[in-house]
Amino acid sequence: RADSIIYPAGTSETQRNSPIGTGPFRFAEWIPGSEVRLEKFEDYYLPDIPYLDAVTFRIITDANARFAALQAGDIDMIGVALPPESAVQTENNPDLKLSTGSNTTEITVGLNDRKEPFSNPLVRQAITHAIDKSVIVEGANFGFGTAIGTFASPIEPYFVDVNPYPYDPEAARRLLEEAGYADGLNVRFELPEPYNIERRAGEVIAQQLSEVGITVDLSVVEWTTWLERIFSNHDFDMTIIGHSEPRDLGVYADPDYYFGYAKPEVQDLVQQAERASSEEERNARYEEVARIIAADAASVWIFNPDSLIATRQNLYGFWTDQPIVSIDMTEVYKAE
Repeated sequence: RADSIIYPAGTSETQRNSPIGTGPFRFAEWIPGSEVRLEKFEDYYLPDIPYLDAVTFRIITDANARFAALQAGDIDMIGVALPPESAVQTENNPDLKLSTGSNTTEITVGLNDRKEPFSNPLVRQAITHAIDKSVIVEGANFGFGTAIGTFASPIEPYFVDVNPYPYDPEAARRLLEEAGYADGLNVRFELPEPYNIERRAGEVIAQQLSEVGITVDLSVVEWTTWLERIFSNHDFDMTIIGHSEPRDLGVYADPDYYFGYAKPEVQDLVQQAERASSEEERNARYEEVARIIAADAASVWIFNPDSLIATRQNLYGFWTDQPIVSIDMTEVYKAE
């Protein structure tokens, strides 16, 4: 299936600077590096929608500066990328309100399953047993999230609540011994910059692994390096990143994906899911995939972070759940 956009004749080269669409707002102005301003589209097909006459999206790259602007009343909303520490501050500020919702993100420890020692399922199981996910949710994300045991978030229809290798350091040590690593092993664990949640989680995970005899060489890599060396060229041992694409379980059917996980049964089930004639059948196949990769400890899935939104007290009508990352202003309004 391919998706495409049909532009009005002669406008394909101008869509970036003067986009044309059919949504509730029309493009008004773009100041590169600063802001995008939209104005109400009077001929929108829903009567009296949108409620707002105009919306300005300001580009503030620094998280602290964004939150300071919200506190000062210079902006009304931080709709994406709200750090959990700012969420705590929002809860304690009477002029602001915090809204939490669901999304499709899985904070995932990717193991390079194509190489030793991670090609040995006993090692992968041991690593999973060594990680206390609840501690990571509290420590890395201030409690805003749900521990998960497979590559699916609770909002998705094929989510299964499995936990075949719960936190158990003794079991981790036994499995390492059985796998031939009674004296421990050394691994590289690379954390992506600029993702603070993943970096904080990775630091906790490294400490937990050290407690079962796994020596971790911990380092931080720039995002462009992560994409080229780790994601594209598969040069890594362990890494951690949030996967946020809806229904992305099918990546475990691709042996060329950076995990390197390869199992014909999973590949066949994903093909069946893609050919399914109903949502029920599709979800049932994906549930089978979720259980198999969990049993194989193909990766370590840590938690599904909450969607966090901070606003002024008088703002209403925005999405709280994020099946896709979007700041939808269609029905947003400000109370007087």
